Amino acid sequence: VGSPSSGRDDAGPRAGGFVDPPPHAPDIRRVSPPLPKPLWWLCLAGAIAVVVGGCGREVEADLIRLQGVSPARVQPGHRLVISGAELPAGRAADIRLEGVLHRPGRAPRPVDWTGRGTVPTRERVELPLPASTFRALGEWGTFRGTMQVGFGSDTLGGRVVGRLEGVVLDLVPSSLPAPARGPSFATQLGLELGPADDGEGLLVIRVVPGGRAEAAGIEEGWVLLELDGLRLLATDAFSPPPDVGLVTLTVMRPNGGGPASLRLSLEGLEDAIPRRPLLLVQLAVLGWLFAALFFGPTGAWIDRLTLPRVRRAAWPHAVGAGALAVVVRCALGAFPSVGLDGVLLAVVGGRVAVGVLHADRSTRLGAWVRGGAALVAALGALGAATLALGTTAPAALEAAQGPLPWAWIALRSPGGALAAVGFGLTAACGPRLVEGSPRTRALDDLFLGALAALAVIAVGGGASATRGIEDVRPALAPVGFVPFAVLAALVTLVFRRARDRGALARAWWLFGAGVALAALAVGAAVGWSELRVPADIERAIGEGLLALSAMLTWRIMTAHPPAPARPLHAML
Repeated sequence: VGSPSSGRDDAGPRAGGFVDPPPHAPDIRRVSPPLPKPLWWLCLAGAIAVVVGGCGREVEADLIRLQGVSPARVQPGHRLVISGAELPAGRAADIRLEGVLHRPGRAPRPVDWTGRGTVPTRERVELPLPASTFRALGEWGTFRGTMQVGFGSDTLGGRVVGRLEGVVLDLVPSSLPAPARGPSFATQLGLELGPADDGEGLLVIRVVPGGRAEAAGIEEGWVLLELDGLRLLATDAFSPPPDVGLVTLTVMRPNGGGPASLRLSLEGLEDAIPRRPLLLVQLAVLGWLFAALFFGPTGAWIDRLTLPRVRRAAWPHAVGAGALAVVVRCALGAFPSVGLDGVLLAVVGGRVAVGVLHADRSTRLGAWVRGGAALVAALGALGAATLALGTTAPAALEAAQGPLPWAWIALRSPGGALAAVGFGLTAACGPRLVEGSPRTRALDDLFLGALAALAVIAVGGGASATRGIEDVRPALAPVGFVPFAVLAALVTLVFRRARDRGALARAWWLFGAGVALAALAVGAAVGWSELRVPADIERAIGEGLLALSAMLTWRIMTAHPPAPARPLHAML
């Protein structure tokens, strides 16, 4: 304002009210630009991480001496007694069981369960075992693992715990389920079994000449104690896990000498359910679905939903999504105690923060509603997968599903399929970024890549091929990450499309859809587990859904401008 003072260093105020700055002085009136929004978000995320990491852990002192657990065989309504010394009488105890439950006729189930017990005296802890606890543990089988008893301690600012290693518990239901139809496993091996005299194991009453058992060297009078870690307490329990080619039998010979292990091959045994009828049903259903997709009115509906056609995804996006998925999986492998639940909540919370900060005042309520819908859908999807497999640990989820597609939860049960749709709805409920800034979209793409990696682990087997390759060729173990990375990249691209489509939907509609889908997924998972569907049926369903997904993908790729809808009888 004005002109510099001519030769006067003590010039007074000008008419405008300003004083001219001295020569060579910095311009103090210049305002620094504000920090960009992504930097604010990173600072906020760092602060939250510091608070959670610094305050979220309790100190555990291993000061309690535990001696044993009794009884070794429990039923619903029993009490488990843990003996020890110098226990704080009159207090409540947190009891944690961590290990594996070996179940008859079903795959081993990882167990990580925490319950509440009481300390009636200084020498024992009692844990009631109602029917709900049995259902949470797996109802029937042999638990092998670790037991931890913990008490809160104000003096230490943490917890005082005691551990027992090598705990073995037999869970016996009040009433054994009805035996499966068809020949039993003992009949297929050529064995006739009965209860042993002392109730421990099964007595071999007769060995059929020329059978698999005789070829393995099993003789009459032997007692079968365990089958792949499962203690044999009843003849109905003598059933191996599905899709195994080799089992280990622990036997006791009449001449003494202690228990001995015996390896038994199951290759070539007759299936409980004939394969040919299942194959004919698969072909009939797939043929009808092919006609519906390509010749019936369903094709016109797909054209309307698909077009305008999706632009081809850029290779850098796909490669980046695959690399991000591998990083997420390696990070989870480095911290085996971290489950998918906490990571999933962090991913959804980050997307909610992006949506709220991106929205203006008029649309901020809708951003919160969309975030709540994403949270409900994600919890329902993870809950369905957890009910089906009994764990949220990534390594345990992968081991329970295996590397083959028809063994994935997403393809072998209705609850798994609904869980996969729930993850897709979680992506669709994200922030409205149709006209967002490139930086905001890039940040949300990172969250979508992490969400895709978690979805593939939960319902698509994860990187389980790595472990199988490592057993044979350790140097080639990283090759197992290739299918996982490719699948996660494809899922990320689908999630990006779902996000852009979901931005056009109303927030409250998405919230209602999230609640309904979560309820359906959890209900389907519970119902499917209660039905005890045979493994052969699950495999047939998985193969059929895999073929259907291939046909549906091809139909979407060949979409053409919608024609008038054909009548319903056209596909017949």
